[in-house]
Amino acid sequence: LALIIVGVVYWNRKLSRFNRTIAEANQALEQKSRELEKLSITDALTGLFNRLHLDQIFQSEFERTVRYQRNLSVIMMDVDRFKQVNDTHGHQMGDQVLCGIADVLRDRIRGTDTIGRWGGEEFLVICPETGIQGARKLADQLRADIAAINFKTVGTVTASFGVGQRCPGQLPRDLIREADQALLRAKADGRNRVVTADI
Repeated sequence: LALIIVGVVYWNRKLSRFNRTIAEANQALEQKSRELEKLSITDALTGLFNRLHLDQIFQSEFERTVRYQRNLSVIMMDVDRFKQVNDTHGHQMGDQVLCGIADVLRDRIRGTDTIGRWGGEEFLVICPETGIQGARKLADQLRADIAAINFKTVGTVTASFGVGQRCPGQLPRDLIREADQALLRAKADGRNRVVTADI
């Protein structure tokens, strides 16, 4: 009987250690899974959402606003003369500029907005429940905040903004195209400005 009791105690302890090992392995696996999920939706350089995740959020917000007849605006932003920064100061300094701008954008947007890197030196802000004037006001604030940054070596940089608002009957690509065209007009009109799409 004593041997049986000792055996049971021994196996219980062994089983307990095995269960702890399994639990620790599961925790590590869950942590790795969370890290992989974050990597899949995050731009590696800036830490903002990447283009793929932005597309998904934009599609979802667009469908929601159509269903409930709510406002939706987008802000497309491009860093002015960014090629000159890379050509003059090197790509590492260009990366620092993009990261600094990303920090400003992340800190200044509202809790309901979504910001991400659209590609290269372009960024997109998705503004649910926001008309074009509210989005323009936000874009003006972002423009001023970016122009106020003093980057070591580079100095100041500016950005141009195009703002669009969803209209009835529009497709998602139409809204993006309108914001992009407004951005091109901002560039053509002298840069460091905000231009709204015609609605």
